[in-house]
Parts: sequence; structure tokens; C-alpha cells
Amino acid sequence: MSGWDRLTGNPLAPYVGPFPHRPFLEVAAQHGASGDICIVGGGVNSMALVVSEGVARFVGDHHLTDYHSPLGVDMEELVTLLLAGLGGVRFDLDSLPPEAADPLLAAFEAAGRTVVRSTDESCRVLELAGADPEGWESVLRSKDRHEVRRKRRRYETARGAPEFATGREHFSAFVGLHRRSIGDKGDFMTDQMEGFFGDLLQLPAARLDVLQRADEVVAAAVGFEDDDGYYLYNSAYDVSLASLSPGIILIDFLISRAVADGKGRFDFLKGTEIYKRRLGAVERPLFRLEVAA
Repeated sequence: MSGWDRLTGNPLAPYVGPFPHRPFLEVAAQHGASGDICIVGGGVNSMALVVSEGVARFVGDHHLTDYHSPLGVDMEELVTLLLAGLGGVRFDLDSLPPEAADPLLAAFEAAGRTVVRSTDESCRVLELAGADPEGWESVLRSKDRHEVRRKRRRYETARGAPEFATGREHFSAFVGLHRRSIGDKGDFMTDQMEGFFGDLLQLPAARLDVLQRADEVVAAAVGFEDDDGYYLYNSAYDVSLASLSPGIILIDFLISRAVADGKGRFDFLKGTEIYKRRLGAVERPLFRLEVAA
């Protein structure tokens, strides 16, 4: 692969975490790109694509990459470069926030291409503005606020004060919790996925946090941080302790830390799990652009 050093600009869409940047995309390409990698543009305006069977898609599989966004601000220039280099292919561009989808759609249409825009899987985001560092749950509805506090008390009654730790040395525990999970979650952590997450945790923005008691890890979360917020990428917990909600206890800690660190948002990323709504997250829509050849 070559040309990764051309991905130096800032994402067109705001609040997209590590996903459009070179370090994440290189790991994603190493662990799943099937086709020819094509880095289009350079400097301010650029995009990383993988081309297979006449279709160009973003580097980073849909189910592993929560946000896609081109880098730069001049989408007409970038689309001109795309069509000059890949003029005979279709484009299937997923996971775009509206701040990226709208300018890209306009640029493709201005270039004479037919574009179909559709709704993609959405993310869920908790805005932290106004949250009290001494009790972030003050931003929640009364019912949900009391439920968070009730879960804290129940866990503390059963197991004592929660203990948290951060560090890559807990990676094997994270993998083990996944593999002991039930259903699709238990099947998710294949050897290939283990390698993918292991490489992700080498990225400067990545964090691995755990809830533990002595040396026993009962919940673990992989996420990313930047100046704007925290992005909860993946988590697992001890299913034998499900009645004590160890996963929620860990997320409660992560949100509290984000507030204390002055972050403006806590992004739960893709997925419609009900716990996200109960923790105050609201939908952030994403879109797919299908561009005819």
C-alpha cells in the first residue's frame, strides 16, 4: 500500500473521532480491505477508497467504522480528482454524517453524476454541556437519573466500591469477556478480530478501561478520545453478573471521566440499544451515497 501519507487534512464532518484518519484506516485496511487501495488527492483534500469489482467504497468496513468523512473542505476539487482517477466505477459511500453527505452529493451532481442518497445506520450521542462533574446524570430525565443511581447502589451493595483501571495489559481479559458472551457477541471475537483490536489499541487515541475487583475484570471497554469527546467503540462484561449491570457501571465511570476532562460529548457510536437512550443519548443520523458510473 502506498499514499497513506497524503491523508493529512481535517475531516469535512465534525466530531467523527479517529475513523477518517490515517492511523485507523491503515489498521482497517490491514485487517479487512478486499480490493485495491486508492488514496485520492493529497494535502487538504483527500479520501481513502478500496476498489473491488467496479465499485469504490471507503476504506473501513461498515460494521467496524462508525463514521466516514473525506478530508478537506473543497469537495468539488476532490470529486474532480475522484472522477479523473476512477471515472469508470460506481461509488458506494456509507456512514456519512450530513455535514459530509450534503457537500459530497452536491459535488457529484455538479459533475453530472446521478446520486441516490439513503438513510444509513445512525449513531447515538450524549451531549455533556452543562453536566455536573459531581453527578453527570443530572442531564437525564428524572426516571433515568434515578435508575443510574439505583444501579450504582446495587453494585456497591453486592461488591463494594467499583474499582477501575486503564491499560492495554487488560486486553486478554477484554477478549475473554467477549468470548464468554452469549449469541452473536460471543461469536464476534474471532482470532481475526482479536488481531484487529490488538492493533487498534496501539493507536495513540485508543483506550482500554476496565471495571474490576482485585484482579478479576468484570467489564471492559475499548474507546477513543480526542479534544472533542470520547467514542465508545466496543465493550463486554461478565454475563454471570448481568443482574448487577457491570457494563453500565463502567460506562457511568467513562461518562464521569469525560465530564471531568472537559469533553463536550460522549459518543456511543452506531447501534440502537435501548440503554443508550436511557443514558441520555440522542440520534445522530448517517447517510449513504450511491453514485452511478
